[in-house]
Amino acid sequence: MDSFSAFGSFPPTTRAAWEAQVQRELKGQDADLTWQPDPFLHLAPYYTAEDAQAVPAAAIRAAQRNATGWEYRALIPVSTEEDARLAALAALQEGATALEFVLPSRPVQLTRLLQGLKPSDTPLYFSGAADYLELADALGRLFSFQWKGGFGSLPAGDLSGYEAGLLHKTAGSPGFRTFRFRLETHASPVERLGTFLLDFVRWLDRLTDAGLDAGLLFRKTEIAIDLSPSFYLEIATIRALRYLTSLVADGYGVSERLFIHGVPAAPVPAAGSESFDDLLRAGSESVAGIIGGLDALSVLQSEDVFSRRIGTNISNLLREESHLGRVADPAAGSWFLEKLTWEIARNAWEYFLSGLAGGD
Repeated sequence: MDSFSAFGSFPPTTRAAWEAQVQRELKGQDADLTWQPDPFLHLAPYYTAEDAQAVPAAAIRAAQRNATGWEYRALIPVSTEEDARLAALAALQEGATALEFVLPSRPVQLTRLLQGLKPSDTPLYFSGAADYLELADALGRLFSFQWKGGFGSLPAGDLSGYEAGLLHKTAGSPGFRTFRFRLETHASPVERLGTFLLDFVRWLDRLTDAGLDAGLLFRKTEIAIDLSPSFYLEIATIRALRYLTSLVADGYGVSERLFIHGVPAAPVPAAGSESFDDLLRAGSESVAGIIGGLDALSVLQSEDVFSRRIGTNISNLLREESHLGRVADPAAGSWFLEKLTWEIARNAWEYFLSGLAGGD
């Protein structure tokens, strides 16, 4: 049988031809078909290979993850040490590969909380601590070997000497990320990334001026990003974040790349809930985050067994049934996503440079 190609029946169509057809359909009426999801972005209704040619796609792709898979980090609120410990062990049985203990304001008995857990095997993260220096001392007394995991965002205020002390106490554990920056969803993608770059570069300048090593700071830093419901924007935002932070790393002469942890804004509903809107949103936001290139994923849960299990299963399904963990940078090659990544990155970089020049 002769070879057959369906593409031969559909010759390439130029942008001019598409626009002429739109005008015929609209019978000459004026119409703006662009989409403006962000004050800084103007997106067309479709893209062609011509649009992708104007994008530095090779540089953007080079900055993306080249590893497959991701860490699923179960969030464990600590009300009592025993309840949190049992919840942590159950989460590991259900498929979690890391744990984050959300600590209360009261002192916590770490020996009881972490009984049966090894931070050399399972990454253990701690957020909400009143004093991470004290927590680092306690972990050092409890575990003589290297730890994996990290700390949450540092408190606001004068941190002179505090960060250097934390870095010193965790320097012997290269797999432990000492610092965390958070990107929230309240601003546009361009403002989120531009503001983060300003804060991050000023932080790097302050600590490197104090004699700390830039490469070590990159290795010891995690970016936590609150995922938004805007599917394609979130994919492109994470890819743009990787590209922009690679430019910052190059500026400091280091090859290390930052670790990115994503959390869907929508929590998984508790057992008995009649609304599954948040469940669908959490699933969609998780897919966008994984396609965008997260290193770690967590799903917010209610404090019941059903919610925790469903949250973990979102990650399990994406890994084991959708096989998203087998592909690095699955968005590469999409004209729309490549263009959107570049537009977000380009505008966020200009926002960042403007902020530096203006001293904002």
